[in-house]
Amino acid sequence: MKSYTSDIELLNRIEKMKRIRRGQESTWSAGDEQILAFLVELHILRTTFFHSINEAKKIAEIIANTNDAMQDEKGLLVR
Repeated sequence: MKSYTSDIELLNRIEKMKRIRRGQESTWSAGDEQILAFLVELHILRTTFFHSINEAKKIAEIIANTNDAMQDEKGLLVR
């Protein structure tokens, strides 16, 4: 699992497992399906987590810029 710490490796493994599933429908087990589902969920959670961090940074920047603009408008010192 160490190699799945990067998104590229994780996505490559998911795609590889999807190809295997299509090619080996008769030998594809419930355990294989569970692993694939876990990897897909891991990717979705990771993507969502990083997206929420980036959005929070953008919101904090907007708030700080708005606060600065309001203080400049009123001639107040920035603390």
